[in-house]
Amino acid sequence: MVQLMKNAFIFALALMCFLPTSLAAQIKLKSVHDVVEVELLPGWRMENGQHMAGISIKMLPGWKTYWRAPGDGGIPTTVNWRGSKNLNSAKILWPRPEVFRTYGLRSIGYVDAVVLPVIIRPNSNAPVKVNASMHFGVCEEICLPVQIKLSGMLPSVPGPKNAAIRASLRTLPLTAKQAKVRSATCKFQPSAEGIRLELRLDVPPLAGRSEILSIEPGNKNIWVSEPKTRRSGNIFKASALLVPQAAGTAISRNNLRLTLISSKSSVEIFGCD
Repeated sequence: MVQLMKNAFIFALALMCFLPTSLAAQIKLKSVHDVVEVELLPGWRMENGQHMAGISIKMLPGWKTYWRAPGDGGIPTTVNWRGSKNLNSAKILWPRPEVFRTYGLRSIGYVDAVVLPVIIRPNSNAPVKVNASMHFGVCEEICLPVQIKLSGMLPSVPGPKNAAIRASLRTLPLTAKQAKVRSATCKFQPSAEGIRLELRLDVPPLAGRSEILSIEPGNKNIWVSEPKTRRSGNIFKASALLVPQAAGTAISRNNLRLTLISSKSSVEIFGCD
């Protein structure tokens, strides 16, 4: 079990002077220890020599944490693996998230609980000793930034496949081929505010309701507005504003990562023509 750091930061206290006394009193009782439990799931060594592990995040009912691209109302998740041994690289696989609104801002993430599968590439066939730090946020009426330590041993021999990790893997986004995406085209137009992006995806409707689109530009120095979208048959169109935050920042269509998300499915598309 991962132990939450005693000195976890809680920026919600800074908001207390703007809140009613009764609500401020409730916030004083909130801490990350009360709200969230995090566990490193050891997982199993795969036939290709890589290791499938997982990070389990369980929260109080109604609380949520955030996806890889959290939206304007979310807090991004980061993991620093540098204290680990026999670990060459680690990649988090993100299950299909939910979309919700917080004070009018769109957020993308997970409610109550989520298991994040992690593919780890060891340097050798020996066990992997994880000693990493993780930063993320949990929110309800208030938001609590969380800083924790991830630690544990990942065995070097094949073992039983953890049911929670396997269930999470089944909710990963479809590939463009699996979703029968026929084309993804984009057009960039300079404007007074930034660069207007027009997207046209030829993709059948996803199972479920309420399709939304997340646009990741592949550059942290580029802000992307919430897209305006519309669908007609298999054609899904979107328009968004891209605003570079630093002079000389380049925008590449090949680096765009487009994720179409519904209530039951999702698909990832990399780049556009």
